[in-house]
Amino acid sequence: MRRRWATAALLALACSLSLSPPALATGDINTPGCPFQTESSPGFQSELPDCRAYELVSPAYAGGAIASGVESLAPPISPDGDHLLAISFGDFAGTEDLAQNGTEYGAVYQFNRTATGWSAEAQDPPAALYPRRIIETHGMSPSDLGRTVWLLYDNPDPGEEGEIRNHEWVDSNSAVLAVREPDGEGHATFHILGPGSAPGHYEHPAFTYEAEPAVVTGISNDVTHVVITVKDQSRELWPGDSTTQGESLYQYTTTGPKEPELLAVKNAGPAPWVPAAAHLNEGAQLISRCGSTYDAISADGSRVILTTPHVAGCSAAQPRVSEIYARVNSSQTIAVSQPDSSDCSACDTTPQAQEQAPAGAVFQDATEDGTGILFTTRQALLGSTGEGQGLYLYDSGAPAGERVTRIAPETAPGAIVSADGRRVYFTSTAALTSQANANGETAMTGAPNLYLYDTTSRETVFVASAEHATALQATPDGQYLIFQSTEHLHEPQDTSTVPQIFQYDAATGVLSRVSIGRQSPGGYRCQTTGLIEAGYGCDGNTGIAEDAPRPVQAPGRSLAADGTVVFSSELALTPGAVPGVTLLKSNGSLLADQENIYEYRQGQVYLISAAGEANPAHYQSPEQSRLLGIDEEGANIFFATTTSLLPQDTDTQSSWYDARADGGFPAPNKPSACEGEACQGPAAPQPTLPTAGGSALTPPQALLPPPSAQAHTSIQTPAQQRAAKLNTALKACLKIHRAARRSGCRRAARKRYGPLPAAARNSSVHRR
Repeated sequence: MRRRWATAALLALACSLSLSPPALATGDINTPGCPFQTESSPGFQSELPDCRAYELVSPAYAGGAIASGVESLAPPISPDGDHLLAISFGDFAGTEDLAQNGTEYGAVYQFNRTATGWSAEAQDPPAALYPRRIIETHGMSPSDLGRTVWLLYDNPDPGEEGEIRNHEWVDSNSAVLAVREPDGEGHATFHILGPGSAPGHYEHPAFTYEAEPAVVTGISNDVTHVVITVKDQSRELWPGDSTTQGESLYQYTTTGPKEPELLAVKNAGPAPWVPAAAHLNEGAQLISRCGSTYDAISADGSRVILTTPHVAGCSAAQPRVSEIYARVNSSQTIAVSQPDSSDCSACDTTPQAQEQAPAGAVFQDATEDGTGILFTTRQALLGSTGEGQGLYLYDSGAPAGERVTRIAPETAPGAIVSADGRRVYFTSTAALTSQANANGETAMTGAPNLYLYDTTSRETVFVASAEHATALQATPDGQYLIFQSTEHLHEPQDTSTVPQIFQYDAATGVLSRVSIGRQSPGGYRCQTTGLIEAGYGCDGNTGIAEDAPRPVQAPGRSLAADGTVVFSSELALTPGAVPGVTLLKSNGSLLADQENIYEYRQGQVYLISAAGEANPAHYQSPEQSRLLGIDEEGANIFFATTTSLLPQDTDTQSSWYDARADGGFPAPNKPSACEGEACQGPAAPQPTLPTAGGSALTPPQALLPPPSAQAHTSIQTPAQQRAAKLNTALKACLKIHRAARRSGCRRAARKRYGPLPAAARNSSVHRR
């Protein structure tokens, strides 16, 4: 589900975290049992977990510039970790446009993993066709990074840039929206969806801002549906849109006409609604003439969720209070927060009930397919909600008349639902269950309690109590949730006063601290207290804000489906890590932030990349980090560093790396050191003329290699055969999502195909 992630943060969770210490994990630190990376890949490091090896993602030569995420955000990562999107001022990979005219900030590239290494592919359209372009930040789908949405200058004279300058092409009728359509061979065409603004739009005298084109606010995963918003000040309304105030929502489709379709309408059946209409939206029956706002779009684009806010001072027709709707297949509109009897036979939607909730409904989250919609309202749809907001779930897959469920009363904003709709996480000041969590805590009335609601069993489970906590991310099935909290662990060793990262496992009910030091039964001596503590580096305890651990500042980037978490911290939490440093400019702004990159899995923390770079990269904002994120499967951890970790990385600029499970590539061939004629080799022998009775020509069979050499190149030794089988088996293990099962699969593969004991190797050689 493409959603507004700003609403998916739990603003207040619970009051105190009484956590049991995380269970010690054996760990999968790289050992000689990993498939021969020690010989074939210089990126293999025995200190890395999961048989990980470093791979250079960004080009070894990047045109003198570094790669970064679009608008300084974490880069989109494909679910399998084989593709990333980046932007760079560097001129490489065949880009045709690096103009910097105030609307462009470098060229866009896609980094792709191949069988022999990572490659770069330019994404920008040819400058000869579209000399001005902007990639839409909401127009990038991790499911298909090669298909992106762009705002292009529709040049009337292809091949000529013309006289248009700066933002003039954006503010005029010259901008079009287009979808990049790759052909799979490194080339692409740009499918024009339609104009970026309504033809003939004008600047309304009541508005002081320049007119602007529509803004892309959401796309489907396959980039076939693109939702756009017309801003208040622009008033760029297509024919048929009678909105008088507020924003308007439209939708382009790749198979539809070159005109966007209105979304906040009551009309049944597909457009056009007026026979033989000149324009798509003629005959549109708006839900509200005071505007609508975007909430989410389903993965396939068939469902768009929106809110029609009640706008004070707007005299045009609008709902009594703010309401949530779902537009389905461009032909049906469902009233989600004011359902009719066919959806909820027991719901009270009378005007009297609406008057009890003048603020109306507030969208919280939605499932990936858009059939489950989470919202809050003070309206007593299904009985009294108490003094606070009631949390409701609309499920279009439920039986008729029973599609609305009240999950809890007195809830705070920021509830989230898993992508598959099974689990809902929320906070409430009510004590909804007396059952203690796995750490022995119970919910408290009047305190912000964090809960889990299971939509299958309809059971509510108490997770934890925390105050001033922020929810970050949940896995697609909702089994794992990670969030930050300043609350202490109820242990003598817990002295931290800065936010730490915690993980909840719905399958076991256990709440664990993620940002901890390396665990050891023997413990480590803490330099600040002199005490022996179980965790390395004083178990990650600190009172310094800069030392606080940080996840990636983007949704779905720090948590993998199997519960693996990646984060960064200036603290040295494992052997090999070094204390980080925050470097500031003379004016006090951030210059660089040297942090260690860590992986947390099954109660243990591992070092991925140490701080202490000799030439740290400079960041534009404090939110930026050299940790780029983890893919959905957890096999790839991406980060940036100025330290050269591989032979081909010879510069001192920041490069992107992947710490890939069972990864790594052979070392590149070293260039010859010879120069000039010395590289030509010995002169070829002059042919000898044939003599009588014989020939000086070489017989054809003499060109074949000797039998021993031919056998050596075509027959593998038993050790090589076992290594090949081990590599194949380990790759198959990567497809297993459960960490425990995946580890067991690896152990079994290494036991069966791993290197033979010395005695066995010797006997094998003797038999040959």
